Amino acid sequence: MASAPLVATCTCGAVRVVVHGAPIATVICHCDDCQTAADQIEKQFGISGLLDGQGATSYLLAPKDRVEVVEGGEYLVAHKLRSESPTNRLITSCCNTPMMASFDRGPFWISLYRDRFGDDAPAPEMRVQTRHLPDGVTIPDDLPAHKAYPPRLALRLASAAAGMGLRKLFGTPGN
Repeated sequence: MASAPLVATCTCGAVRVVVHGAPIATVICHCDDCQTAADQIEKQFGISGLLDGQGATSYLLAPKDRVEVVEGGEYLVAHKLRSESPTNRLITSCCNTPMMASFDRGPFWISLYRDRFGDDAPAPEMRVQTRHLPDGVTIPDDLPAHKAYPPRLALRLASAAAGMGLRKLFGTPGN
């Protein structure tokens, strides 16, 4: 039985993004790029709350072929940490809501801001990149915490990539 689609919306409701099928993982990322990008986005767009009290961002990771912008795609604007960065943090122009991070090349997944799914958001499974914790910050021991990306996550990403390749090869729908 297929899992129900997860729906992410911007604050005003003009943008809706659907994730078909189960996510690859739900992580809390403590990396320095997420911290720097959150600071830039806050200053540029007047958005706060991208980071939690431990300097982390919570994401739902999903294969690109299972993510569909069903409404308001014209409102998604890319923000790059650096001009040469392959990472795009997509923010809505209608209400300045961060929605997801995608990539110009490379990774086949999209990282969607977990809070955009409201009460339907899957619970976080792990903390990653904890080596980048801000000075003096400690994290709770509520989840497995990893200084980098753990092998378990790499295996799940590889498995999802294989599934995406098979769907592409055999023309299987994304849900």
